[in-house]
Amino acid sequence: MKSSVTKEEIKEMLCLSQQKFEEIRIKAVEKRNKNLGNNAYIRASLEIGNGCMNKCKYCGMSSDNKELYRYKMSGEEIKECIDQIAEYGIKQLHMVSGESKDPIDDIIECIKYAKKKGLEVTTVLGKREKSVYRELYDAGASRYIMKFETSNSDVYEKAKPDDLLQDRLLNIEKLKEIGFKVGTGTIIGLPETTMNDVVNDLLLLKKINPNMASSSAFSPNRQSVYSNELAGSKELTLRFISLMRLILRDDIYIPSSSSLGFHGQIDALNHGANVISVHFTPEKYSNQFSMYKSKNRIKRQMDEILEIVESANMKIGEYV
Repeated sequence: MKSSVTKEEIKEMLCLSQQKFEEIRIKAVEKRNKNLGNNAYIRASLEIGNGCMNKCKYCGMSSDNKELYRYKMSGEEIKECIDQIAEYGIKQLHMVSGESKDPIDDIIECIKYAKKKGLEVTTVLGKREKSVYRELYDAGASRYIMKFETSNSDVYEKAKPDDLLQDRLLNIEKLKEIGFKVGTGTIIGLPETTMNDVVNDLLLLKKINPNMASSSAFSPNRQSVYSNELAGSKELTLRFISLMRLILRDDIYIPSSSSLGFHGQIDALNHGANVISVHFTPEKYSNQFSMYKSKNRIKRQMDEILEIVESANMKIGEYV
């Protein structure tokens, strides 16, 4: 597929019949296999805290949610989980928290510890000062994920009243300037978005040119303002994954989102995705990381991950 695809062409492909889209799906898988092999890359996801200063309407971790028990893992607890991850032979650690201005001393120490254990570290800590990004990078974090959720600035600022889309995008550029491999992505079906927004999401991803790109289906969180909104389309999310694979850079990593459910994650791999997460957050905290209270979102254990990969006729690979 040509890289200079137009808005009209993207929209047309997203709206094809299932039979006609099958050809595009196959091309996406072929491109992935040609450039990165028929490999699924496992990352260990560790939700180190659920405190957040934002008031995002789609997320149960909003600071307005007074029902949620807030936690923050200690450095020693994080290191214990890192030991477990290393024992499983997983090489990629995905450290996630809510967005805050808390000190990062423990995080820095744990990044260095993970590096000594042979792990590559991805941080997902939201918007911070550039000096904080630099500290994380200098400590050994090589990847940073910051999703923009939607390219529609009006919808973005309604859903995230404490933020501006332009500020988000500027932070992504700061991360790239420092040297991070950057991941970003979108939520398909975020309330008030349209098909035109979905098309623009893909074009914005192409402009950013990230190393990792994700597409998850909107899942109504029961503790969020958007709890009664309709879920995003699984089929549209899968199609978006295929088009990301075909239109974005050849070596891009694309997650198979748990928002799609067990069989949906297999489908995502069969649409061109190649990354899957296994959650190592201790059980006493995992149910408080409020995204899991979303309908249709389930935590993955290692045996399920291997079953998903096998069912997609893929093999486990190692990040490069």
